[in-house]
Amino acid sequence: IAEQARAQTSLPKLSLAFASKTIEASPQSPFHPIAVGPQGHVLISAEKGSDFRLLLLDSTGAVTQRLGRNGEGPGESRNPFPVFVGPTTVAAWDVGLLRLTEWGTDGTVRRSTTAKSPMVVSGRYRDRYFGFTVSAEGVTPVLLDPATGVTAPLVPPTDTMFTARRSAMR
Repeated sequence: IAEQARAQTSLPKLSLAFASKTIEASPQSPFHPIAVGPQGHVLISAEKGSDFRLLLLDSTGAVTQRLGRNGEGPGESRNPFPVFVGPTTVAAWDVGLLRLTEWGTDGTVRRSTTAKSPMVVSGRYRDRYFGFTVSAEGVTPVLLDPATGVTAPLVPPTDTMFTARRSAMR
């Protein structure tokens, strides 16, 4: 019975349809996102208790990099969410630190930027990261400039469709 209970509470291992083996890692929880790149690379949050906070997997499921030690310094994180995997760059948003960190696929920290205002980042668009802010007025989609930490509305606040939807949500 104890074995059955343990099996039911453990997280499932990730598997990729095009991978020929089981991936040797699983995400922190079923609610943590993963980011998948164009070559099939996957960035996931590492299991609790790991020295590293993120794992970069290649298209076969093998771990190629361990990124973001636990902490608050450059390249470190407390609660990272994978948001982007590109050919040479991966990025994660740290919800606790309100910080975006970009690494090279070789594991070197390229940039770490703290947002100037509270937000959540969910992906990348060209050279910016998109996400949203939440305020008394509602949810606002924004773009984060990773060089400065400044956000700009993705949709102009005066856009009639946006203001009508925001009014309807109140």
